[in-house]
Amino acid sequence: MKHWTEDIDEWFSKIPEAKQESVYVLSSRLNALGAKISLEGESLKAFENWSERIVAEDFEVLDVLEKKARESEVGPVPVSFLPEGFEIDSFDHNWALSRGMKPLSEFIKIKNKPIFFENLFSRVYICEESSLSKEDLKDKPASLIVFTASSYVYSNGFDFDLGLGKEDSALSLERQKEELSEKAKKCLERVEEETKKHKSLKEKSSKVALELNQLVDDHHSVNQEHLALFGELQSLKQKANAKQEQIQTIRVDLKAFVEKNETLEKEKETLESSIKKFSTRQKDYETEEADLKELKEDSREKTEEIKTQLETFKYDKISAETKLQTFEISYAQNKEQLEHYKERLKKLVTELGESEKIKKNTELFIQVNLADEKQKTGISIDNFDEFYNDAIKNLKINGLMCLPPKDDDSSIYFAFLYQMAKKNNLKNLSMGMSSDFKEAILFGATHIRVGEAIMGDRVG
Repeated sequence: MKHWTEDIDEWFSKIPEAKQESVYVLSSRLNALGAKISLEGESLKAFENWSERIVAEDFEVLDVLEKKARESEVGPVPVSFLPEGFEIDSFDHNWALSRGMKPLSEFIKIKNKPIFFENLFSRVYICEESSLSKEDLKDKPASLIVFTASSYVYSNGFDFDLGLGKEDSALSLERQKEELSEKAKKCLERVEEETKKHKSLKEKSSKVALELNQLVDDHHSVNQEHLALFGELQSLKQKANAKQEQIQTIRVDLKAFVEKNETLEKEKETLESSIKKFSTRQKDYETEEADLKELKEDSREKTEEIKTQLETFKYDKISAETKLQTFEISYAQNKEQLEHYKERLKKLVTELGESEKIKKNTELFIQVNLADEKQKTGISIDNFDEFYNDAIKNLKINGLMCLPPKDDDSSIYFAFLYQMAKKNNLKNLSMGMSSDFKEAILFGATHIRVGEAIMGDRVG
């Protein structure tokens, strides 16, 4: 049995010419309109199967299609009927939404949607569940079509099948006829109901048509003026295009002239530079010739001078080597002396720690030479950790002290000494004098020296 779409063109040819616009295959119409379908998976397959159907907007067209379907050796032909003025009730819409269904129109995007799109797809809904129970559909409005992931449910209103092949029995045809008659009856009832609802709209439409005719006349007049202006505009555009072509030609010629001029200027500069170089070389050759003559005459004196310089260099080399050896010996001695001083310092710390009087009654501060000033005493930052770890083994270290550089910002050094004390859990800080004791207090000073602030400047 062949498919009904194979000779659909022949079917449509039987329809009166005036009504051929009111019948079409839905899938073909959607493709022609460039519809974008956002459905996926089984839902998309269900939609594609359903869209292979005929949409008719007139009873006369339905009658022609039914006769042709019965004559042809095809199976059931799915048909959707769109009566004039059809409008879905808000109740029907709310029924679908309350059951988690979504309007199919949300998944189909079409620019400049035609009237049939709103009439047909306003009553088609999709349910993402795989199936629906009889309980879910018992009060389904007749006008709605419901899709599931695996199939769709026909409404018993405006969607039905036409025709059966010759292989169907008489009883089957009669049963189908009765079913179609019942469906057609319901369709007519619905059409009459919808016709009454929209009768007033038709009356309003007549008034609007009169107004529209007036607007059409006005538009025609404006259109005539527009055509005249359009003709003038086209003439001006042609003239402008001609001028633009002339300008473009001149631009091309000008560009070529400029490029050629630039090339000639570069060639001129190259030639001038070459001439200048040749002149310079000629003078250099003449000077070199004179110098060679003079050099030849003085070569013997210069040779003797070079020999003398060579002897002087040998002597200076021996002297430098002697100084280097002396420096290395001095460096080794200083290094040995430094190690000696470190050992003496450790020994002194140990002896102080062994004194019970010092351990019990003396608060000791370590002076830190933060700026590494040669004129000041104190432990450098680089040697502090080693000295501190040795000192605390035998002595009670209570805090740190420092004397910042005289002409520098004291706050920087106070902040650094505070961080060193905090790192080693030392609570006492001796820092700050009469000129900067306020800054020292801000950075945690516990001991300050303010003699000048109390007694005045020292004399002598």
